[in-house]
Amino acid sequence: HSNWTGPLSAGQLVNNRYLDAPLKGQSTNVPSEILQRAAASSTVQLRLDINSSGKVTNGVVNNGDAGIGQLLINAAKSSWQLSSPLVNGKPVTTQVTVKVQF
Repeated sequence: HSNWTGPLSAGQLVNNRYLDAPLKGQSTNVPSEILQRAAASSTVQLRLDINSSGKVTNGVVNNGDAGIGQLLINAAKSSWQLSSPLVNGKPVTTQVTVKVQF
């Protein structure tokens, strides 16, 4: 955790290392149809955009099966809920890298 010392406006995109606390998954279930399609012991790495309410707004597959990755991004956008990203107590947007292992 690093301290943010510059100007800060609500909703600003901030690197996650400046967050007051690490993001916590409050609801991050992987739908069973994705679990069934993914290869056993495979890993997919995603970069997810998180809004100031802790919702996933977009994502990119960084590594692994692109089809499974896109299904995961769609699931994350529709149903995942993370803790709100805060810097100095203000709600911001951020990006996180997530690894999903099957």
